[in-house]
Amino acid sequence: MEVAYVFVVPVISNSTLYTSHDYGMFGAFDALTGETLWSYSWPFPGSSSGPSCTASSPLIIDGVVYGGYDNTVFALDAQSGSELWTCWVGKSSNDYDRRLSSFIFADGVLYFCTSDGKIYALKLMMANKFGTIPMLPLVF
Repeated sequence: MEVAYVFVVPVISNSTLYTSHDYGMFGAFDALTGETLWSYSWPFPGSSSGPSCTASSPLIIDGVVYGGYDNTVFALDAQSGSELWTCWVGKSSNDYDRRLSSFIFADGVLYFCTSDGKIYALKLMMANKFGTIPMLPLVF
């Protein structure tokens, strides 16, 4: 994966670097060699294919990578890059300009802000062998 137009802070965990870029891709790289371990892509809003341009910095908790794009939060398996879930957090007045902040995690809750001035608290629950699933977000 070629990384270009990076506006996020990459994260390193267990010798793996996780990052995203403005072409709708999110990836894991060996932090020592730069080898691509896996990549994940998402569609452009209103389209079934094509890049999105509003990615957030990743957060890794207990083997799960949390990230976001446009109006969506996602959770990926940190080892394989497999999608565990996505959660759509609603529209703003202009979907293409809405950005998600970096995430913080405390007491089972994933917190983030959006460019339209809202703060979200997404409660995570253990559901089954597939890991955490989100409950409906609280909006402040």
